[in-house]
Amino acid sequence: FKAGRRRPPPMIRSPEHLPTVERRIAEIKAAVSTRDPLLLLGDSAVSKSFMIRAYYDDIYNPARVEAGREPVPVVAIGIKPNMGSRDLLGRYAPRPILRDGKATQYAGEFAYLAGSLVRAMILGQALILEEITNAQPEFLETINFYLTHGYLILHQKGGKPVTIYPHPDFRLFATTGTGS
Repeated sequence: FKAGRRRPPPMIRSPEHLPTVERRIAEIKAAVSTRDPLLLLGDSAVSKSFMIRAYYDDIYNPARVEAGREPVPVVAIGIKPNMGSRDLLGRYAPRPILRDGKATQYAGEFAYLAGSLVRAMILGQALILEEITNAQPEFLETINFYLTHGYLILHQKGGKPVTIYPHPDFRLFATTGTGS
């Protein structure tokens, strides 16, 4: 910089940051094309999830739409220490009776409510598990089972186990800080 000129504020990225962004986008692109899960490491607030969303919004989904296919929704879930496998797999809850679109009472029977992982696998969504290091061991065991086997098994009350295979568009991402 010439004398008397101020440096740009720190929020403006200098060119030396560009290779990191390009490298991250290339990692995301490779994971999407190979259907491999991807863990993004980085300092807090460096836009790890944003880069995944940006890839889908700016590159992947426009190409799908141009080819006559539906865009893939991206769903991000912030992992909290109290989350367990029910948050991923689902749970049984009382079935509400709907009147005018509102639940007014419960019918006395239970219905399965899909968890975030099962829902994303069935619907073909890109699922981002933000701050995965906050997860409890039970939560991580569920993720590990999917990563090891490529499917999930749901044990229904009074019924046979149900195997959930991922939709071809399903992708799994996780993020964490480098200090975690």
